[in-house]
Amino acid sequence: MKIKIELFAICRDLSGSDSIEIDINEITTTADILNEVVKKYPVLAEIAPRSAVAVGDTYKKGRILLKEGVSICIIPPVSGG
Repeated sequence: MKIKIELFAICRDLSGSDSIEIDINEITTTADILNEVVKKYPVLAEIAPRSAVAVGDTYKKGRILLKEGVSICIIPPVSGG
C-alpha cells in the first residue's frame, strides 16, 4: 500500500521535502518505515535511527498495522533550550 509520511525539522531540511510517499505492507514495523524513508533519502541515514514514528496521534515502536489514509510522521530528536 502507498502511504504518505510527513517529515519535520532536520528531516525536512535534509531531504528538501515536507512529505514523501512510500510503498509498504499493511502489517509492518516502525523500523521498516524508517528503512524505506532512508532508501528514498539516504541523507537521512544518520538521523532516522534516532527518530520517532507517530501513527495517527500516537508514537509507535515495533510492529504496527497500517490503514489506508493514516497519518504517519517522522519526528527527529529534539534539542535546544
